[in-house]
Amino acid sequence: SIENELKKTEKLSFLILSDPNVQADLLAIRNLPQGYSGYQATENLHNILLSYALAEDYIASISLLDSKGGQFIVGVETKLKKEQNEEILQEALKHEGKNIWLEPDSTDRMLKSARVIRQIPGLSLEVLGLLVIRVDMNKLVNQVAHFYPGFELYLQILSAGRSIYATEKSITFEDHSNPLADELSSSTWGRNYGIKTVNRNKYFIAYTNSAYNGWTYVNIIPFANINHQIVVLRNIMIVFFSVVFGLVAVVGLKLTKSITKPFENLTLKMKQVESGDFSVGKEFEVETGIEEIAVLNRNFKIMVEKINNLIQENYIKQLLIKETKYKILQAQINPHFLYNTLDSINWLAIVDKQEKISVMVESLGNLLRNSLGKKDIITIRDEINILENYVKIQQIRYEERLQFQL
Repeated sequence: SIENELKKTEKLSFLILSDPNVQADLLAIRNLPQGYSGYQATENLHNILLSYALAEDYIASISLLDSKGGQFIVGVETKLKKEQNEEILQEALKHEGKNIWLEPDSTDRMLKSARVIRQIPGLSLEVLGLLVIRVDMNKLVNQVAHFYPGFELYLQILSAGRSIYATEKSITFEDHSNPLADELSSSTWGRNYGIKTVNRNKYFIAYTNSAYNGWTYVNIIPFANINHQIVVLRNIMIVFFSVVFGLVAVVGLKLTKSITKPFENLTLKMKQVESGDFSVGKEFEVETGIEEIAVLNRNFKIMVEKINNLIQENYIKQLLIKETKYKILQAQINPHFLYNTLDSINWLAIVDKQEKISVMVESLGNLLRNSLGKKDIITIRDEINILENYVKIQQIRYEERLQFQL
């Protein structure tokens, strides 16, 4: 802020007056006669002041008046008249070494910081000179003020109701001897702000009182600029929210598609399964960005694979059943064919009066019927019949060599 920079300037003046080199050079100028030593002291003093003057851009000049009336100036060459120096010195002496601020006037438009330099070595506190730092208010204001590009802000600094500084573009209060007393106390003003119309133009005025130097800083903003900034801000907000809405819409569409696309694929696979195509499980992708959908796809794939496996197993079982039925039928057909053949041989033997052949064929047929029968329980009678048929065949084979009795 402006006050902080003024405090820095006040601190700079204290650094200068308390600088041991400045104290030594001023003592040398006061005590030594004119000569090389005095000349060396003035050169040293000039160089020291120059280094301090470069501390800030808004420092227009630093002038030092020694005890013999000699004046040293670095910066803008503006020598004060003897009467002005005497007046400033007397005013500074009243404040006993404290810094005083001298407001701009018709003779010098610069703000001046002044204080008496007293002897510090030995604590004699004798007056060694007068230090005056001139401040360019335009540069100071431009350095500390942060204006928006194209935004006109008018600044006035008032002291006891009198304007001591104003920016190049500002309004005046020529119709009021004390604008703060008249304007700021009216009912149209708030606590630290108000509205004033000058030349049919409305201005928003905000002010603050300084506890540092008693000045009043008045910021004057034209309503036209405020409206312009509002329009610019509104357009920026419209563009910003349009971009945000567009981004949200795009992201929303992508998010919706990422959710609905897996469901659409799952529905398509279900229709394929419904039509009897169970091969979808082999090429079915279950990885998606959403865990719930991935679980649903994974379970559907497992279900399709299980159904496909059950169909395959059932198909194989049906084939085995059909093959078994065929073999059973075939097994049923072969014995009947054999029985019929043996029966035909038996009748041929009877016709040819071949009793042994007839008996052997008949006994063989009985044995085959009993052995291929499906009875779980065989009676003793059946066992005797089987034995008798077997013995008949063996007796015909071995004749008298086989003797059997039951």
